Amino acid sequence: MALDGERIQVQERVYKRILNTPKNGKTREGAISDGTLSLLKEWAGLAEEPSAEGFVFPSETLVTPLSLDNLWRRSMQPKLEKVGLEWATFQVLRKTNASLSKKAGVDPKVASDQQGHGLGVSLEVYTSSDLNQKRSAGLPSC
Repeated sequence: MALDGERIQVQERVYKRILNTPKNGKTREGAISDGTLSLLKEWAGLAEEPSAEGFVFPSETLVTPLSLDNLWRRSMQPKLEKVGLEWATFQVLRKTNASLSKKAGVDPKVASDQQGHGLGVSLEVYTSSDLNQKRSAGLPSC
């Protein structure tokens, strides 16, 4: 992962506990807010292994990355259960992000790039239109 003042570049990913390249073999790039950048830099400064080979989010052993399944089961799911959202998954969060981005008027290409999908996948799979959007797209009344 590389950080500069405005973006994050993901050069490696962890998928099913295996380190490899991002999907399609391409480095992924996303914009991040000043607050997120500040928090990531602060977190990296607290890392037990601050070298370039160290993980920003390591497991307890520090030699493997944090497991998505463990993070979800231990930290996120209990909080979601408390508010009746135990059915939520990372995919649900992605769909929510895509739909809210659309509703906020974010350019579809920018949103799909940020989500790491092609435009078609982002619009067809993850983005939902609400009823008001559908009604406003209807034919003008005569």
